[in-house]
Amino acid sequence: NYSKALISRTNFYGWGPSYRLSFSDQIIFSLRKGKKITLFDDVFYTPILAESLILTVHELLEVGASGIYNVVSDDRISKYDFGIAIAEIFSLNKCLIKSGKMAEKTDLVKRPLDMSLLNKKVCSKLGHNLGGINKDICRLMEQEKSEIINDILKL
Repeated sequence: NYSKALISRTNFYGWGPSYRLSFSDQIIFSLRKGKKITLFDDVFYTPILAESLILTVHELLEVGASGIYNVVSDDRISKYDFGIAIAEIFSLNKCLIKSGKMAEKTDLVKRPLDMSLLNKKVCSKLGHNLGGINKDICRLMEQEKSEIINDILKL
């Protein structure tokens, strides 16, 4: 009801605290342990790195944006392909990732198979794209190398 409100719809990932690992953490840590994982190839979304989300929201505030914006990656990707991208960029064994179908899982909470969002409105408002999955995963790896992960995992 407040016309000056800024609402961001998103799906983000990044380093999680030790008490609640993020989806990307689970992929990275499982593969590093040599553990096989199954990721859905029929579930799609547009995840953005938490840092990119924060920077974009700040940018929206700086230009006085209001309304509802989808602050998400430029790329629509399956959970399986997201895992493969992480494995490739982090030089992990992608053969440990098996594809599965959420549609075949009867013991999970029902969720839409396509949770992707379009970010055209935010890109138009800011005058640039937000970037793709590979750029953000590379940044995730840079964050780990800079040891920012140690501060986060202490939470």
